[in-house]
Amino acid sequence: MDKRYLSEVIGDEYFDWGKRKIIIQAPTGCGKSTFIIRVLLKRYQRKHWKLLILCNRRLLRKQYWYQLVQQFETYADLRQVVEIKTYQELAASMMHGIKLEGVFEGYAGICLDEVHYFYADSDFNGFGTYVLFQAIMQAGIDRQMIFMSATMDCIKPFITKAIRNLQLRSYSTMDMSTVQEEAFETVLYSVESNAHEYIRCFCVPDLESLCKQIAKSTGKSLVFWDDKTEVGRMADILSGKEGVKSSEICCLNADDMDKAENSGAINALVLANKLAPKVLLTTSVLDNGVSIHDPEVENVAIVTESKVSFLQMLGRVRSESIKGLNLYFVLRPASYFARREQELKRVMEAFDKFEKCNLYRRRYGIMCEFWNKGSERADLFRRLFVLEPEKISILGKMDHRVHLSYGDMRLAVNGFSREKTGDSYLAEAAFRQAAECDPLQVVYAQMRWIDKTPDELIILDGHIEEERKEFIDIVLRIRNYTKEQLQEVKTMVVERFRKTYLSRYGLRNRTFSLETFSEILANEGLRIDKKVKSGKTLYTVVAREEEEES
Repeated sequence: MDKRYLSEVIGDEYFDWGKRKIIIQAPTGCGKSTFIIRVLLKRYQRKHWKLLILCNRRLLRKQYWYQLVQQFETYADLRQVVEIKTYQELAASMMHGIKLEGVFEGYAGICLDEVHYFYADSDFNGFGTYVLFQAIMQAGIDRQMIFMSATMDCIKPFITKAIRNLQLRSYSTMDMSTVQEEAFETVLYSVESNAHEYIRCFCVPDLESLCKQIAKSTGKSLVFWDDKTEVGRMADILSGKEGVKSSEICCLNADDMDKAENSGAINALVLANKLAPKVLLTTSVLDNGVSIHDPEVENVAIVTESKVSFLQMLGRVRSESIKGLNLYFVLRPASYFARREQELKRVMEAFDKFEKCNLYRRRYGIMCEFWNKGSERADLFRRLFVLEPEKISILGKMDHRVHLSYGDMRLAVNGFSREKTGDSYLAEAAFRQAAECDPLQVVYAQMRWIDKTPDELIILDGHIEEERKEFIDIVLRIRNYTKEQLQEVKTMVVERFRKTYLSRYGLRNRTFSLETFSEILANEGLRIDKKVKSGKTLYTVVAREEEEES
């Protein structure tokens, strides 16, 4: 199927948008930002209107800027037609008491790019997502608003709910009585594209195997891991055991974006849309917005349970710039998902608990903990609640039982965080159940997100095979070992292989029972033989055929 671009789908209809609310759902690489800059801005310029473009990442803001400088001959013309801000800038303005009605003064339209940000970042940035979204909707309702994302499903219900509630408020509130009915109408554009035919799917058993595949690849690699600790460990393996030069590896996360040593990689992304290093290891800091048009990119690896994050991460590499892409999945045991499931269950139980109780009588204790940044309970409260001006509350229930306020500010349940946490909780539980049967089932589930079937997966187990041979070599040395000597070997193999070759057995302690050892040996065609000599039990590991001959 040929890719369809957004400008083809919209045609000339944008001439009649007026103050309507435009929802654009289109996969990455379908020309969303290109339409805004090359098509819509020309109409704004002819009508002497000004557009405010909002985005969620500083790198995306830079990329927008360098796209804009190609479209205007003078700086004055550019500033008269368009301005770019990040959502974080708007949130900071609100925190300093600046009302968005004043910020939006002079803009005929607002483009909210990567609008799924309000959902995706809500569990750690409640004010900058849940509160800011409501403020933008209220302040911008009488303007043309354009919402864009490749993963719109997570935020679209909140957009339509906010518009509907604002329309209901307009019938009874004098300060909204001048808003025209047109401003509450929505227009949806959805671009369907079979954009993943160029992808080949591979599965590796562990991080070490992934490093081996990336190290031997002649092309460039982009790796997304939702744990920055694992990003650092991968960099150590690549530069150590696998022999990749440190100068060819770049690690990017939210903490080191501004470091001088990363400026080259960032400039290459923003200015040339290319990967400067051979291997770029990153977290969700690059999960959306940035476009990579680099024919040398051959590999992408993604480790996340979030469908929204997965699709955004995969979409960074533009298909039109490459011949094909190797997408790597890393197997994870059920215990990995079980731990995350339990963490999210605790948060969801807290949401349910506090939504059913009246907080007024506990306000002193809650507020004290809420601002105690060193408290684990405070972290939980900041995930559950946000402080919002009561006048901009358009998503919460009016009869909500959470009652805690100070002046015109009130403590409200973070609706976006609740939605995201609940979705994540379900995903972790489903993946845990799948992994208990077979960790590959998790990979198959994620492949369905891009319309891939299990028979399209290439399973690479070379690293596991090497470790299997090493394990067998170690245990076959067990000849007439005492119980103490056998215990030393069991402890050693657990430490060596627990997270890799032995991960399927779910070993959590520093050792395992003789029964578990026998099970592991049986799976490799071995068994343990016991005999008593001089009152002591001695253990020997033998192959089945060796025992049969004896």
